[in-house]
Amino acid sequence: MPHTQAVSRFIELLKIFTAQPYTVHFQCAPDNRVPPERFDYHVHEFWEVKLSMDPPKISLHAPETVHCSTVSDMVLSITEKYLQVDDLAIYPEEKHLQILLLLLNTIQYMQVVSGTGAGTRHAAAALLANILNTLQQYASSAARHLARQNPAERVLDYLKHHYYCCDLSVNDAAEHLNISAQTLNSILRKTTGMSLRKHLINIRITQAERLLANPDYLIKEVAVLTGWRSPYYFCNSFRKYHGISPQEWRQQHIQNLKNSAALP
Repeated sequence: MPHTQAVSRFIELLKIFTAQPYTVHFQCAPDNRVPPERFDYHVHEFWEVKLSMDPPKISLHAPETVHCSTVSDMVLSITEKYLQVDDLAIYPEEKHLQILLLLLNTIQYMQVVSGTGAGTRHAAAALLANILNTLQQYASSAARHLARQNPAERVLDYLKHHYYCCDLSVNDAAEHLNISAQTLNSILRKTTGMSLRKHLINIRITQAERLLANPDYLIKEVAVLTGWRSPYYFCNSFRKYHGISPQEWRQQHIQNLKNSAALP
């Protein structure tokens, strides 16, 4: 989708949501329960806001909360450096991001500390309305801040937001850039020295390390959340990358934390 069309759609959806009643689903506390054999569950380091039109609904997912891929009319990712509307990266002024993250983090704090009572939900919904208002004010000038990334940067950003899809392919990424798979791999090899598959494995391993650092996740859950079809394939790929199994890596990580804590 061309940049101008994506921004226009972004603005139109925001107008609709701020002009009519909508329901809100808050997921601000980590939920490590992963249904077995579900390859659409994943976890992000950033905030994710999903807008659905029929019926009007907003789903708000805090960083590190496990959630399922759902059909939405628009997905907005809010990171410390940029906004991503579906697969379009937008770079606003730093103050805009700071305001958005402050509001989002306040909602998370309220949900975690105060629970999910009616008073908390009402206050959180009011903050969410402010978030939408901030986005709407920003959207009118969004076209000036659209990312002008080169193809390699765009595809790596695409992989970082879709790594958990176990059937993610070179063709998917190539279609996103509107180029052939052969051209895409040629660009990546020329600019980074690695193929798309190698980049994808590196990203999945990095995400797996974050989850392995949390002992609440089973190894098989880490495999599902990072895009491997089976724990065996995950463990084999992890061992090839690090020379040790995921369980051994976790034990070493825990021991390193204990050693650091014991230092004067």
